[in-house]
Formats: sequence, structure tokens, C-alpha cells
Amino acid sequence: MTIGKRIKEVRKNSKLTQTDFGKKVKVSGAAVSMIESGINEPSDQTITLICSEFGVREEWLRTGNGSMKEEKPRDEILAAELDKMITAGSEDFRKRLIAWLIRMPPERWKALEEITLDLLRDVRNLSDTPDSAMPEQKNVHDWTDAEMHAELQRQLDEEKEETDEPSTSCSGSSGAATA
Repeated sequence: MTIGKRIKEVRKNSKLTQTDFGKKVKVSGAAVSMIESGINEPSDQTITLICSEFGVREEWLRTGNGSMKEEKPRDEILAAELDKMITAGSEDFRKRLIAWLIRMPPERWKALEEITLDLLRDVRNLSDTPDSAMPEQKNVHDWTDAEMHAELQRQLDEEKEETDEPSTSCSGSSGAATA
């Protein structure tokens, strides 16, 4: 696989258009297209920006050796995500939730854990997701961070799809009413 194809894989995994990906790494969408197709090689600066912006290992990006993503400690990932949330300046639910959690008394954390796990069990039981998409054999307590993240991301994607779908309800009248 060429470096262009690996860059395309990074972009596709991030669900970005060539233009949006280019903005993040300070090149045009046309430049991304030319790199992905193998016409041009990315500059060292572009490679560095891709690695830092998308958490990709430079060795993998340049050579294809090893794994794509950097394996970072959980605390480092959490700190980076919190930093993004804080600097974004948004007052969405995630930011408010984190603020509430920070102020929560320590004795309430166990109760919150149980409520969260029950919620995940309920969602899992109601889900129409194929068995292969979720770790069915495991107790929710035994899920890895990646499995928990994947399940929560799946739920967010479902919610987004539901809100993006046009309404199918009928608001017009059909004339005569039936009894």
C-alpha cells in the first residue's frame, strides 16, 4: 500500500472529505486528492500534521510497518479529549456532564457506575445491532475501553441518523374522517 493510500485510509476513517481533511493538515482538497492518487508525495510537514492531528504513527504512515494508531495511555487520551472539549468553547451536554461529574461527591461514583452499566445493558437488549458488532459474551463490567467506546459511538451514530432523517409524518388532511 502506498503512502497516498494510507493517507486516504486515515481520511476515510475520520469520515472527512478531502477538503475538510486538507484544512486540518493545512493543504488544499486538490492537494489531498493528488497525494491520495499518488501524483504527489506529501511533505514532511504534512506527514507531521497528519500524525499529530489524527494520532497516526509516523512509521506506519511512511512505510506501512506496524499499527496505524499510536497506543496512548488512557489518561493521555482522556486529557487530550478534555482539552479539545474545553478549548472548543461549546456548552453542549458533554461539557456540562463533565462539570457535574467533577463536583460529584466520591461516595456517589459507585451508584453512577451501576446506573451507567444498567443503561448500557438496557440499550444492548433493545438494540437491533447484529451480534457480531458487539461483544455479546462479555458482561458489561468486562468490556474494554475500546468496546465501551464503540458501543457509545454506535449509539451516538444511531441518534444522529434518527435526527437527520426527514419526518415521515403526514400533516395534511385527507378529506373525510372515518369512524
